[in-house]
Amino acid sequence: MYLEHKIINEIIVNYFLDELTEEQQAILDEWLLVNENRLFFERITAQGFMEEQLARLDYYKNRLEMNRELIWNKIHEANNSGQKKNRIISIPKINWLAWRPWVYAAASIGLLLMGTYFWRNTDWKIPSATNNPVVTTTDIPPGSQKATLTLADGRKISLDSASQGAIAKQGNTVINNYNGQLKYDGPALNDGEMQYNTLSTNKGETYQLQLPDGSRVWLNAASSIRYPIAFSQHDRTVEVTGEVYFEAASIASGPDGKKIPLFVDISTAGNTVESQRRRVEVLGTHFNINAYSDEPAIKVTLLEGKIKVMAAQEQAHIYEGQQARISLAAQTQTNKKFIQILNDVDIAQAVAWKDGKFNFNHSDLKTVMRQIVRWYDLEVVYYPSVPEEKFFGEMHRNTTITGVLMVLEETSSVHFTLEGRRIIVKP
Repeated sequence: MYLEHKIINEIIVNYFLDELTEEQQAILDEWLLVNENRLFFERITAQGFMEEQLARLDYYKNRLEMNRELIWNKIHEANNSGQKKNRIISIPKINWLAWRPWVYAAASIGLLLMGTYFWRNTDWKIPSATNNPVVTTTDIPPGSQKATLTLADGRKISLDSASQGAIAKQGNTVINNYNGQLKYDGPALNDGEMQYNTLSTNKGETYQLQLPDGSRVWLNAASSIRYPIAFSQHDRTVEVTGEVYFEAASIASGPDGKKIPLFVDISTAGNTVESQRRRVEVLGTHFNINAYSDEPAIKVTLLEGKIKVMAAQEQAHIYEGQQARISLAAQTQTNKKFIQILNDVDIAQAVAWKDGKFNFNHSDLKTVMRQIVRWYDLEVVYYPSVPEEKFFGEMHRNTTITGVLMVLEETSSVHFTLEGRRIIVKP
């Protein structure tokens, strides 16, 4: 029986690698005539399954490399303290980069087959909630491209990636919606009365926007941007909440060709005092703002160019690869610094959401859960004595919630129960 299972396992791995021989194809076809086998095969070849397995292996890889580094540090400390001088410890380094992505998947599928299918009896069935390490009564899909546009007159328009073409006109500006992106076609500058629109996303939503000046904006879940349908001749000012990524365009005005600055005012819950205003001044650059009110601080991360960050009476310039962290607390001491500049920041982690990914490298449990709660529109409850964990790795955000929680659970000592739209975190 084991030999038969081993052969089928190898055949399915070869199926994913597109390396089936004619003989293997014939064996697979015959095996699929059994209903239980066919159901199992359909599950592992379903859209999104492969991405989940790749993400899971990437997660293991990162944790292995982290553990390897910790072990080496322990050895170094022991050697320096004179302990175990006569003992040689060898830790082999796995060349993960030499593995093709498809081999990642093949190995993952092989482990799944051996661990899930062949360890059970031949009456295999699709795993139920009681078989799943993540206890759940239903699965929840990932977020999607949706948003709400509020026009100057207060009208609201629901947007999604299926909406196409012109959706509204304000003055000389036509608002178009194409494939999950809102675009303003009209004059970039205006000397007349300012009219403002607001694009907002709920939890579980994301959207893109092209402003009248050509600047491109990405909104993460539970975020918003308020902007004029045509900018002033003197400055371009927008207001944001939540998390927003900018690719700011450079625009000039007047006979002298003077560049018009772009100001991004950052709004958070309770930030209503003008003296406590947080602002970013931009002159053509790419940057990310994370200003969720439930995060410890506002984070402004610069990918290209140069920006000036202002908070209360402080200001600081940041350059490529740097991050400004701005305190969310009101200034109560004259010597307290609002702005902290960090160098050598993990840029990929800061903008992973824009590229459709979670990046949990060096993230603690609550930081991870805040991202999950926003993207899947959930709430989270923690049992007492949940252990402090550090997570590592990257995975796609198009995975269902159980796929994400399974990876987290299998690479940590915490456990999850999904009840409706509530995640319960247990030790």
